[in-house]
Amino acid sequence: MAQKTRAQLQSQIDSLLADNTAGNITSTDVRTVDGDNIDSNLNLQSTGITEVEAGYLANVSSSIQTQIDSKLALAGGAMTGAITGNVAVTGFRPLLTESTIARTLALTDAGNFISTENASPTTVTVPLNASVAFPIGTEIDFIQKGAGVLTITAALGATLNVATSVVVTAQWGGVTIKKIGTDEWIAVGKI
Repeated sequence: MAQKTRAQLQSQIDSLLADNTAGNITSTDVRTVDGDNIDSNLNLQSTGITEVEAGYLANVSSSIQTQIDSKLALAGGAMTGAITGNVAVTGFRPLLTESTIARTLALTDAGNFISTENASPTTVTVPLNASVAFPIGTEIDFIQKGAGVLTITAALGATLNVATSVVVTAQWGGVTIKKIGTDEWIAVGKI
């Protein structure tokens, strides 16, 4: 069997069909075409893929793979480094369980989903950029899992574009905050 292009497979099938008027297509002919078809499945899946690109998909190394590997974190397969522009992201956000009743966000909170699980009220403070330099575009999700009211407030000099603070109004309510300027954030969700 051999790997063939779409055109080569079509030519092989056409040559057999031309002879079929005499009824002489053999089981060997069918097996050969079927085997070549299986060997060539990468060529059949997309008309826009080249044999070189198919090689990359078949674990042939490329210079791009080295770059991708350098961006993959060792835990969870999460990408590291800056991705600019509007980029669709699939996957998941790491879940952090928060049990303290007051804390200030840290750079390690960027991109996470924080679940507050206290019976007592919990207050989370968004720091000034001078203290914690979150990149513009950073998003952090919150859910109030416990009965304690979740309040998100901005440090003096930072702006959270709502009233002075965000209060999640009920258990299982959630909010996402997103940094849109040096010391400016927005909040959206059930608040």
